[in-house]
Order: sequence, then C-alpha cells, then structure tokens
Amino acid sequence: MTAEQLRNSILQEAISGRLTQSDTSDWREITIGQLGTVVTGTTPSKQNKEYYGDDYPFYKPSDLDAGIYTVKASDGLSKVGYEHARQLPANSILVTCIGATIGKTGLIKREGSCNQQINAIIPDADCDSRFIYSLMISPDVQEVIKYKSYSTTLPILNKTQFSQLEVTLPPLAEQKRIVAKLEELLPIVEQYGKAQSELDELNAALPARLRQSILQEAMQGKLTEHDLEDNWAKVYCEKLPKLKYKSSPEWPQEYPFELPENWEWCRIGDICELMNGYAFKSTQYKETGVRVIRITNVQDGYIVDNNPKFYPQIPDIERYALKEGDLLMSLTGNVGRVGILPQLMLPAALNQRVACLRLKDERLKPFLFWYLRCPIFRERCEDSGHGMAQLNISTEWVKQEYIPLPPLAEQKRIVAKIEELFAEIDKLK
Repeated sequence: MTAEQLRNSILQEAISGRLTQSDTSDWREITIGQLGTVVTGTTPSKQNKEYYGDDYPFYKPSDLDAGIYTVKASDGLSKVGYEHARQLPANSILVTCIGATIGKTGLIKREGSCNQQINAIIPDADCDSRFIYSLMISPDVQEVIKYKSYSTTLPILNKTQFSQLEVTLPPLAEQKRIVAKLEELLPIVEQYGKAQSELDELNAALPARLRQSILQEAMQGKLTEHDLEDNWAKVYCEKLPKLKYKSSPEWPQEYPFELPENWEWCRIGDICELMNGYAFKSTQYKETGVRVIRITNVQDGYIVDNNPKFYPQIPDIERYALKEGDLLMSLTGNVGRVGILPQLMLPAALNQRVACLRLKDERLKPFLFWYLRCPIFRERCEDSGHGMAQLNISTEWVKQEYIPLPPLAEQKRIVAKIEELFAEIDKLK
C-alpha cells in the first residue's frame, strides 16, 4: 500500500467514526452549507496596484495542496485591497471549485482572502475547522465533488451546488477526538511516505549503481581469475609502435590503478586511430542525404537516432564518413560517453566534438568498449576537461590516456562476466 492509499484509508475510517470509540447514532446528515457560511472568493482589480501588498494573504488554487491543514499564500493584499476583497477569518476552509484541480483543499490559520476559483467555508461554532478540513479531503467527499462538477468542457462547482452537497457531521466532542487521532496517525503516514520515496529512488538507482560497481571491479581484474603464465599482453605491447604524445599539466599523468601481474598499460592512441568530426552547418541540413552523427546521438553505451539530421553529398564529406561498428565518443558536455555505430544508421558522417576511435585490432574492441564506460575512465575525462559552460576534452587527450590491457583470453572472460552480471541486473526491473 502506498502512503497516499494509506492516508486516504485512515481519513475515510476516521470521518466514519471507526478510529475512535463513538456512537454513530449521534451523527447527523447535513449539507456543506449547514456547516457554516459558504462564500466564493473574488479578485480585486489588477489595475489598482495599491490593492496588492503584504498585509493579508491572498490564496489561489495553486496554493492549496494535499498537506495536512495549513497552506501558505504566494500573493498578498494591502489593507486597502483587503477591504475590497472577500474577507475570510482564520480557520476558514478553502476548496477549489473550478478546473483540473477542483477539490483541492486547505485550511488558513490567519485572516485573508481568496480568488473566485475557490469556495470558502467559514465554520459555525459547533464545527471544528480541522475536522471540516479532514472531511473535505476524505476520499468519499472528494469523489462527490468531482462527480457533481462533471462537465464535458470545464469542471465547475458553484457556491449553490457546493453548499448543497451532503456530509455526515458528528458531535463537536467527537470531531475533536477524530482530529486528535488524525494528528497522531498522519505524521506517521508522512514519515512512511518519505521512507517509501527514498526506497523507490534507491531501487530506481540501484541497477545503474550495480552496473558501475561491476565495471569498476571488472576493469581492475577483480571479477575473473588470472592465468599468470599468459604473457600475451606483454608480447602484444612490445610490438606496438613507439608513438609520441602531447602532454599537459592539467591531464592526469599517473596510472589509474595498480594492474594485475600479467596485465600491461598502453595508450588509446597505441591501439586506435582517432578521427575528429567536421563543423557541418545546421542551416544546410536536409531531409535526406548523409546522416550527421552529433553529440546528442552519443549516449551512454549506444548511439540513438532521435531527431535525425542529414547533409547533402559533397566531396569533402567522405573524409568524415563512418563505418559500421565505429566506436564514437562525446568530447563536449557529458564527456567520454561512448557508443558503437550500427549499420542501419549508415551512410553517416561525423560532426564536430564527436570522436571516432577505430581499433587497429578489432579483437580488442569488446574490452575497450566496456573500459571506456567504467567510472574510472569517465572520472579521468571529467578531471581533464576544461571550459566554463560545459566540459571539453580533446582527441589529443584521448590518444595519450592510459588503458589497461589484460591477456586476450582474459579480456574475453571479463567481457563475458560483465554481460552475464548485467543480464542478471536486467531481471531486477
């Protein structure tokens, strides 16, 4: 049961006399109009600016909520404006009488006024205003309000219709006992609702957190066994060309973490050819042609095809043409996001601020893809990014960034383990 369902159940039980020791034969059926004085609010002329100020609260439907009892006004009236408005004493009950929020209710603790979209009840002496508030927000009364206000265009319940709605009123002493019980129980329900919301948020975030934790552990070799006699990584790295890379004091120079014994460090530029995109002019986008892959297309782990943009075939576009399976990375904003380009999005060309990483050895792509998605790499991207409005990284930084290289057989075991665990996480949804 949700907190709202529990709250409604308690309210209904309370106003029916089932939460207190009560003799319901003493209860009487009356109309809302018999609870006290019913008035409809007014809005002082906006042309008279002296009517508005901070002397008295002026309530609108948006000020009313599902909270217990009191509400706060977002607008106010001056003393002069209050004289020209519908004056309401403290402990009046406000109920929205028109529109999509019809039935929203509040209780005011100080004298004030309300606009014409609200009917107000000024309770008689034999009515506890807190009980009347609870009565008005109870499921049965709310259902009657919505039913009586039904319209094919705009729901509305004028003062006369509102005043004629029937309710059940217990004696004043019983009203006070019911209110005391509600004030005891409803704060507990509110705490339950907060705990439930926190749990819902945790459950919603849990799969993503689990995936990040798995990637973090997997990429450090903590989820698979090591064959220490497998020296594939060492031999492979010794054969890589000895390239020179640019450096910057702003870029992390240390290795991201300590490697298992038979792993090696290399740089992304050692195993990938990197391609920058072109500044295609958005004013020349067409309905057909070559698809332009922009930053918005690169999400966390995949390439999306939302709001596709196309560019006419021009000679230079071939320099930025993409291939099926290209690994693409965002260089601005959410820096370091990667996805693999599917065949169905071809022909496609690379836009500026997106990089293409083409593996010199395709066998390394599955492991590299997962490493680029792990928190270790994303954090180093963000630490190295620059820019005031949004972060930027360069392909030069990407080229020189270190990546771990396990033996090829272990890379396959790691990828298989990740996919196995991610499949289990998917079952939690």
